Amino acid sequence: MANNSSARAVRLFILFGLIGLSLVGYRIERNYQRDQAIAELNRVSQSPSPTASTDISPALSPTASLAESPLSSAATTTPTPNTTVTPTPTPTPVQSSSPNQLSLAVPFTVQAPGGSWVEPYKEGCEEAVIIMIEAYLRGNRAAELDGDTVKARIDRAVAWQQANFGGHYDLELERIAMLAEADFGLRARVVERATLADLKKEIQAGRPVIIPADGQALKNPFFQNPGPPYHVLVMIGYDDRQGEIITNENGTRRGANFRYSYSRLAEAWADYDIASQSATGPRNYLTLSLD
Repeated sequence: MANNSSARAVRLFILFGLIGLSLVGYRIERNYQRDQAIAELNRVSQSPSPTASTDISPALSPTASLAESPLSSAATTTPTPNTTVTPTPTPTPVQSSSPNQLSLAVPFTVQAPGGSWVEPYKEGCEEAVIIMIEAYLRGNRAAELDGDTVKARIDRAVAWQQANFGGHYDLELERIAMLAEADFGLRARVVERATLADLKKEIQAGRPVIIPADGQALKNPFFQNPGPPYHVLVMIGYDDRQGEIITNENGTRRGANFRYSYSRLAEAWADYDIASQSATGPRNYLTLSLD
């Protein structure tokens, strides 16, 4: 009986030993497989990814043009409207070869000689500017014109207007040009939408310029306040150093070589608008010549 028990114990010991060895072998195999799997994963992760290839097709290159792309036939662009924007004209600087200051020797007259600020002389600016420039064109270099001669010439010009325009009115440059040609025998040229540079070029060429203006915007201290709604004067020069135009301002007896700043000119310069009967037209000017 004792022998049988000992034999059974030996068999159980051997059985459990075999089972233990099997479990150890199983763990060793599992660990080996795990290590192999980890090694494979490391190898794969260190190899270049197919999606990170630098061999990108030119058709998909960011620098490829639409013509190179297989999608170019389907690509559309929205056309930009062909809108032409006309810039507001701005003054062009005088060429460096031009003098900084220039003034023409144009004889002066006030439009109301002798202080007769009554009709037709208080509205005689159109006639006065023509008279001054005509004297200059004919070689008169006197500082001031004879008052009686000027009054007689204004009277004659007013009579022509009454016969041809039906009265003595404010005149835009086109009709001042008609008056200069028909009654004074001069040749007239109206330049529309001009700039300060255009005015300077005329002076450089020896041509005085008739400028239309909002007389109130001129803010001349010698005008009877607030000044005329519409006015014309003669530009005879400019001074870039001071930023001023030089005029024969026929609206005051103190008007010989009277100066207005460029900014004041820009504010006031406007032709007469017949429809609104005001100085709200474009920046035009008028020059006269003998032929």
